[in-house]
Amino acid sequence: FDIGASERVNEVEAHAGAIWSVTPFPGGQGFVSGSADHVVKFWDYELVQDPDNLTKRLAITNVLTLRLLKDVPLVRFSPMPKYMPVALLDSTIKGFFGGSLK
Repeated sequence: FDIGASERVNEVEAHAGAIWSVTPFPGGQGFVSGSADHVVKFWDYELVQDPDNLTKRLAITNVLTLRLLKDVPLVRFSPMPKYMPVALLDSTIKGFFGGSLK
């Protein structure tokens, strides 16, 4: 969004369902999102050149997708960012290793 011009500059089709959780990576290089479409997506921030006015703008790129069997209302990182708990709509919590997703 360009605040000065009050206009949207980019739109990303991130999920097929409602996005219920957005959590920044511990290092700040991106974030993870959880959705009603049973998917957890990992996103990286990047600066891209805007071809219209030769300025750079912040963009996001999906770098990894984790498909699950239920809706994902919450994704977090543990205080030790090695672990990533994911809450599912069936009241279960799945635990994954942050780097390998095992």
